[in-house]
Amino acid sequence: MKKLFLVLCVSAFAFGSVMANDSELFSYDKAKVQSAVSDMSQVEQLISQNPTVSADDLMAQGKIDASFEVSSTSPFSVNGEPPLGIPSFLWGCILGLVGLLIVYLITEDKEETKKALWGCVASAVVGIIFYFAFWGALFAGASTI
Repeated sequence: MKKLFLVLCVSAFAFGSVMANDSELFSYDKAKVQSAVSDMSQVEQLISQNPTVSADDLMAQGKIDASFEVSSTSPFSVNGEPPLGIPSFLWGCILGLVGLLIVYLITEDKEETKKALWGCVASAVVGIIFYFAFWGALFAGASTI
């Protein structure tokens, strides 16, 4: 029986691997990457020569292209999206204060942090209810003996 289960699991994994076709996720246009890197090098050079000037100032002066984007978003989260695609409520609910801290540090978004806080509160309330239910059932069972 164990061998049959193992064969079925391996077959399902192999079939899933064959059917997965997301190769376009790993392809890129080398020319676009090179142009973006050269734009960033240009901006870096201008800012290193003038440390008091920001990228926004250089855009206003027309020294860099207006299509150049200065982004400070985390690689783990897109603005308005939860970290790693996991809902912020679950981060707070499952990991508690650690999940709340992770959401706060990664997203830097008040709304996502509030969702994680509500998840943390919900987890605490459920924990308290189970705590009292456990002790109540234990004392109720002990009084009948």
